[in-house]
Amino acid sequence: MTDDRIVAATVQLPKRGGQGVLIRGGLVMTAAHCIEWNADGGMAMGDWQVETVETACGKSFRMHPVFVEPRSDIALLGAPDGGEPEFASDWEFVR
Repeated sequence: MTDDRIVAATVQLPKRGGQGVLIRGGLVMTAAHCIEWNADGGMAMGDWQVETVETACGKSFRMHPVFVEPRSDIALLGAPDGGEPEFASDWEFVR
């Protein structure tokens, strides 16, 4: 993967100053400590705080956690309505 593609894949999560990476399926993978989520019971899924995600090219869009595994400190973010993310074209490079 070229440096340009790595930069394009990196996103900012400004609420907590974290970073993530765009992955296939219109998801963002990040550390669980970089987002807000409810710790009630094991694997956390459901109604969540919506996160703002900013791409390297300056686009921002809203996503929410669809999976959080706190022990491994991993979280996946998806589109709030379960559909395509607002800027789906940003994921083209991961094919």
